[in-house]
Amino acid sequence: MTPAERCMVDTKYRIRPATLADAEEIIALRRLMFEEMGVTDAAGLERMAEKMRVYLARAMPAGDFYAWVVEDGGGRVVSAGAVVLRQSPPTVSNPSGSEAYVQNVCTYPEHRRRGLARGIMDAIMEWARSQGIVCVTLRASEQGRPMYERMGFTETHEMRLLLGWFE
Repeated sequence: MTPAERCMVDTKYRIRPATLADAEEIIALRRLMFEEMGVTDAAGLERMAEKMRVYLARAMPAGDFYAWVVEDGGGRVVSAGAVVLRQSPPTVSNPSGSEAYVQNVCTYPEHRRRGLARGIMDAIMEWARSQGIVCVTLRASEQGRPMYERMGFTETHEMRLLLGWFE
């Protein structure tokens, strides 16, 4: 049994790799994630969705963006999570320089507390190991932080500067 299967506590759910046909569901869950983090700019969220459609159309076929979805018993996507591959110069702790950056882990409220996000994260970790990736990073919401900490994720000293908003 795979890690993802072990976390599916309710057998009516099924986790699977996402395809480009799942783009709208991935975008809808990404939008929900931002809304739940307090983003209220409707125009900005719509711009993000438009740009995300273009991004996914390029990045998924190119192998730069991998996603997993969970379907309920009726085949409706109710949870998703993704990885963006990053390549940096090699370091002592990451000799390949390859990094998996986790994004978009979100579940519709009525399907939460059933192990779906953990199932997606287990699938991501299994995939990363199979690719020889030794560094997995993410930004955690307050709601998601406890799960990531239980999985062994720790805080880093990363900083950032936003140079502007896209048009």
